Amino acid sequence: MENRNFTIPLFSWYYVGITLIFILMRSLGIIDWSPLWLLSPLWVPSVVACIIISVLYFLKLIVFLISLFYKKL
Repeated sequence: MENRNFTIPLFSWYYVGITLIFILMRSLGIIDWSPLWLLSPLWVPSVVACIIISVLYFLKLIVFLISLFYKKL
């Protein structure tokens, strides 16, 4: 059986390409976005990964606290 892993790269040339397209569109006057959104393809994947990891650690903490509670009973 073939091993297929699903990964979301935090850095990819795809993100760089989209960023360059956004910058080109802004210089041509097609869009009027702030620099924060022009560079969003570079920072959004990292933010999403941090949020997912934080939620998973929070759920792990909840499960740990519940297991401590039931051990004391």
